[in-house]
Amino acid sequence: MVALRRHRGVFVSIATALAIIASSAAAAAQDSDAAAVELTPETAQDFLDERLPALLDAHGAPGIAAVIVADGEQAAAGGYGYANVKQQQAISPSSTAFETASVAKSFTTMAVLQLVDRGLLDLHADINTYLGPGAEVADTYPGQPVTMHHLLTHTAGFEDALSGDGARSADELPTLEEYVTRTRMKRVQPPGRFVAYSNYGMSLAGFVVQEVTGTSFEDYTSENIFGPLGMASTEFLPASEAREKYDVATTYYADGSPTMEIHLAGAPAGTAVSTAEDMSRFIRTLLHGGELDGQRVLSPESTQQMLTRQSGMDPRVTGAGYGTWEFQLGPPSGLGHGGDLPGIHTMYVVVPELDMGIYVAVNGDDGENSTASNPLEDLRFSVVKEFLDTFAAESAWPDAAPDPSVDLSRYEGTFVTTRNSVTDFSKLRVFMDNLSVSANDNGTLSIEGFSALDQTWFPAGEGLFVAENREDMAAFVEEDGRVIALALNINPTQAYEKAAWYEQPRAHLISWAAATLVLLTVLAWPVAAAIRWIRRRAHRDSPRGASLARLIAGLAAASSVALIALLAYGLANNAVLEQWLFTSPAWLLLPVTVGALAAAASVVAAVVSWRRGWWSTFGRVHYSLVALAALLFVSLGWTYNLMWTPFG
Repeated sequence: MVALRRHRGVFVSIATALAIIASSAAAAAQDSDAAAVELTPETAQDFLDERLPALLDAHGAPGIAAVIVADGEQAAAGGYGYANVKQQQAISPSSTAFETASVAKSFTTMAVLQLVDRGLLDLHADINTYLGPGAEVADTYPGQPVTMHHLLTHTAGFEDALSGDGARSADELPTLEEYVTRTRMKRVQPPGRFVAYSNYGMSLAGFVVQEVTGTSFEDYTSENIFGPLGMASTEFLPASEAREKYDVATTYYADGSPTMEIHLAGAPAGTAVSTAEDMSRFIRTLLHGGELDGQRVLSPESTQQMLTRQSGMDPRVTGAGYGTWEFQLGPPSGLGHGGDLPGIHTMYVVVPELDMGIYVAVNGDDGENSTASNPLEDLRFSVVKEFLDTFAAESAWPDAAPDPSVDLSRYEGTFVTTRNSVTDFSKLRVFMDNLSVSANDNGTLSIEGFSALDQTWFPAGEGLFVAENREDMAAFVEEDGRVIALALNINPTQAYEKAAWYEQPRAHLISWAAATLVLLTVLAWPVAAAIRWIRRRAHRDSPRGASLARLIAGLAAASSVALIALLAYGLANNAVLEQWLFTSPAWLLLPVTVGALAAAASVVAAVVSWRRGWWSTFGRVHYSLVALAALLFVSLGWTYNLMWTPFG
């Protein structure tokens, strides 16, 4: 995923892992006559030694390891910066291990496809065929079962809640079976309709491997993938154990402080470690058709399924292979996977047509003083992009030009990420990951939103638009003659679904702000009372019920302020926010839950105030508005899963 810097980036990268753009991006299109540099061991090493130190300095990250494969063999490797800044420990591509994050999903996919090769799994059978009691996928859409194909292409239609994805300590980590049976993500779309990156889906795929083989997932991958391939420093295991067993790089936030250790559940989705040179062996295996040094771990046919498109929202923009994402459509095509956790960013890309590939691992977020020209392109992304542009330049994209004669209003609207939650407060990510599309009079579109880099888009075909800077394409998806979604070429890991007017995050944010402002007007009551006391003015005592009503309204206002303060505190403290996102502490629901009780009581009090004539007419109108504002505040809190209910 592409992580934004500082606090905004923490929320997006985690909630979409987090969190918001998952682990892949397409390289910018080049002119059709752009000549790629020949990739040799010399040019590969020159690229690493010249560009990586410069990019490391520009992005302000602590360190980076990289390896390049050419002609199916390791051509160059290098480590730059520090694995541990305090100890000035250099990075070694052969011995410094990095948490792979979601790159591990490609390992999981290889394990699944091994079982397909052996006739033990059918990619298109109902996944419940392989799951025991307690782990079955709900039959939410009768006649449309989730299959392994859907899991490997992230099209199963699961929500992407984060609660349960982490634990407060290593001792509290659930086993893979416990995680799968406890979590059981809700199905929110029919399978195959939308792509929506799913850590749960990949964990479920890994659990199937465990169920079918009768061997723990971790042992199976070590014995059937990492061992045979000679990947001696690669293994699925919790981060705390990895640091005891391997020389794992320390990871850092943008401000240079070490990251908090995260205890992640769902091993198949991303809890592996590996070195750059081990990843070279994995890339070479893919390029060699599933074999390395005489050890075959996958059939050529299954390997090809990892390196060719298997699914996508529109054939004109990037999509998914099995356990991989397209980085560029080509020719030449490039596929691979990226991974993100706080302070760790990894990515590999394989270009089968040119028999080449690259792997990059960075042990820190871009620094606060990063001079990178594009805040959406972190160090890892920039290295891969430059590599592809230099050695595997993509053919030109479609011609695009404005056409004022065409009515583009049908594409207008707000589109929200399909990688979203319906059960926990990580649903708040839609405030940061949504796109606003408007049609311009000159036959172009404007798309606003961080993923789209706010710019003008030119039509390049029916429902296809190219960004003015020619670094992205957008394809609109239709169903029954109406636009239902759009897909961005730069991020095949999710689509953006068109939102109804009442679902639009911007409207919700404005409503939330308005409700809070009205609630804050209750401060006028104690201020007015204080002024009267200072001036020693006589004031008729209010009935006890009226005084209680104002206290209740004050409690509703205090609840709104408490929620805002909590969210602000979380956004200002990386470690705190990460802990909340992965463990979803129940007390975070307290402000809105208390506010709900106060709002209900305030509505009753408002009705009573009119019946009994409390206060002046203006006072009763004001109180009624406060009660309505409390209801609005609570309803929005409920919408974003910030309120406890007895129904779960």
